[in-house]
Amino acid sequence: MAQSARQMADILLASLVVALRDKGGEEVCSTAIYHGDSVTLDYADCGGMAWVRLVSTGPSRNFPSVISDLNACGASLAHTFELGVMRAAPLATALLAGSGVDLPDDAENTEAAALALDDMEALWAAIQMAAQDIELLVPGTYTPVGPTGGSLGGTWSVTVGDDD
Repeated sequence: MAQSARQMADILLASLVVALRDKGGEEVCSTAIYHGDSVTLDYADCGGMAWVRLVSTGPSRNFPSVISDLNACGASLAHTFELGVMRAAPLATALLAGSGVDLPDDAENTEAAALALDDMEALWAAIQMAAQDIELLVPGTYTPVGPTGGSLGGTWSVTVGDDD
């Protein structure tokens, strides 16, 4: 039975929540489906955020390839989603009286990187879990993100089809 883009987004997010919980790492304070060309990282500071976001959709006759002709009769849709996890990054702090900055030490940077790698593994586990419920699913690649805006983490893309 064909699933809608919304249903597949719900499956991906539920799988991500379970995978993060099963990983046993630090909990995130926000899990949501986002729409738009980016995700605001406002929740990364509260312990982390996890999301699913639609990146693109196109007609497909030979999943996961998208066709570009105007005669798309008989085509199904291929949706590319982004699964992501971001957390607070170690930041430099200003010292009193303008006497410079206190930079994060090697241990803080290494700990943040280790947590991001754990989250990467949870993203992969979520994709594998979702593949049990979404028949047409092709994983993409993981991309590290940050540190940007005080956040550090990454995203993993996945293309899913709405027609079997």
